[in-house]
Amino acid sequence: MRRFPRARLLSGSARKPYARWNFLPRVDITSPREGQAPPPPLPSPQYLDIHGRCTLEYVDIPPVKEAQQGHAAPVTIVLVHGAPGSYNDFRHLIPKLNHPNIRIIGIDLPGYAGSKVSEEHYLDSISALPSAELALEAVKKLCEGSDNVFLVGHSFGAHAVINMAAFHATRKHKEEVKLRGTTDFSVIREQVNTLQELKMPTLVAWSQNDEFMEEEIPVELARLCHPGPLSTCCRFLWAAWNTLGVNAIQSSLLFQVFYLNGRLWLREIRPYAAKTATIVLVHGAPGSYRDFRYLIPLLAQQPGLRIIGINLPGCGDSVVEKARYVETVNALRTSEVVLEGVRQLCGTKEEQEDVFLVGHSFGAHTVMNMAALNATETQNVAIRGMALLTPAGCVPHKSLKLGPIALMVKMLKSENTWAVSAATYITKFVYTKLLRFPSNSPAELFVSAVIRTGTTDFDLIRDHAKLLGSLQTPTLVAWAKNDEHIQPEIPEELSKLCPDGPHLEFSGGGHNLQKTRADEISTAIVKWVQEVVAKDKLEVEPVSTAA
Repeated sequence: MRRFPRARLLSGSARKPYARWNFLPRVDITSPREGQAPPPPLPSPQYLDIHGRCTLEYVDIPPVKEAQQGHAAPVTIVLVHGAPGSYNDFRHLIPKLNHPNIRIIGIDLPGYAGSKVSEEHYLDSISALPSAELALEAVKKLCEGSDNVFLVGHSFGAHAVINMAAFHATRKHKEEVKLRGTTDFSVIREQVNTLQELKMPTLVAWSQNDEFMEEEIPVELARLCHPGPLSTCCRFLWAAWNTLGVNAIQSSLLFQVFYLNGRLWLREIRPYAAKTATIVLVHGAPGSYRDFRYLIPLLAQQPGLRIIGINLPGCGDSVVEKARYVETVNALRTSEVVLEGVRQLCGTKEEQEDVFLVGHSFGAHTVMNMAALNATETQNVAIRGMALLTPAGCVPHKSLKLGPIALMVKMLKSENTWAVSAATYITKFVYTKLLRFPSNSPAELFVSAVIRTGTTDFDLIRDHAKLLGSLQTPTLVAWAKNDEHIQPEIPEELSKLCPDGPHLEFSGGGHNLQKTRADEISTAIVKWVQEVVAKDKLEVEPVSTAA
């Protein structure tokens, strides 16, 4: 593959940082060639003639006979390599995909490896779109009668996969398009838009240190592609694909990031067994769902838990209209927006999805607001409980300087360009230089945090806590004695106002218990959720009487 200068430049220091997409904790690993054992040999190749124009080489690994005799329809995964390449590029992945109900096909595109192209049709067969068309014809022949076919493309193979899916979905093979020959990026964009409109489930995976491709490219594809009916735009991260109408693919986790209603980015992990409950994670100010990156893998070990992490308005990639920025990121409005998002994702109470809210720091305020607002609505979500981790409470905590914050909020609300710019600069300076937040974080993250904290009504928080306590809302409260921001008296008061639930006090661990005490917190949350769900089921079950 030709190395373009722009890709090389962007792979170095000139590349825009996307550190906020680092989700799971980093793990140092050896070089793949040093650390991986050689994969098992692939089966012997087979050959398929396509219209006399070419003979495609492919490998075919069928599902086991017992699975073929079962009730579930086999799933076929078709692997398409880049340029240059061959199906051998997937030799490390194929053994990992091995599953009794999965058929795996790896093909060599026309002109690559063992695929032969007739001389008279050579250029017409190996160019981008005709090559994809021939590959599609091969897939149709090999997968005749199968309704569950998934295409996997690597590098330029992603183009081939997009072409194939678009051709198949629309049944449109325009001659003027096919004869363009080389890759036409405008056609790729057009086809991606078509597949998005058709709600074609799409998995996108990339690495931040790709030496050929700048990260903006897969990020754009991720935003354009669509996974199904849940949201207007979605991207899948990590190599795990569980259920999109296909239950045969075995994986433990499904990571999704949604762009909901033009406002909220969120990440979801779907359960790989019968669902017990949904846990919604709400970060502090400033923050993102990444703040829970140590807690989420531990919670995800429970097969029945659906986990949703949300970036609040103004945080991470959640987008806020500039004209309504201050109005949207203020404390109470943020809670209303997130509650609406949870309602869309989890349904109303009648749909019987048990939801547990988990808030960290100022996220505890958001969680209490959401639960209280939800309790007063008719079409409410089935919120069964809330967990408050090192929570902000009913009075300002020791590190919260309301005077300077009020001044910054006043400047940010003003229509004076100089005042807004000055407040933005000062806010980022304080958070990055004094409070030691990452300096490459966008200023918007800190501005939204200042507005959120500066518009907090602590009397309303107390009223909401009292309301939830009177409703006997199950509440888990956890805090550390050595929290550098929040004095123990604050979570202790919340524990008294909302007494129905476990209260965990740690001698150490600081402000980020979801990181420093992730094991203990995850164990406590799982046990608490199971107890609440079991109790609710016991209460709603009818009492049988003897005849």
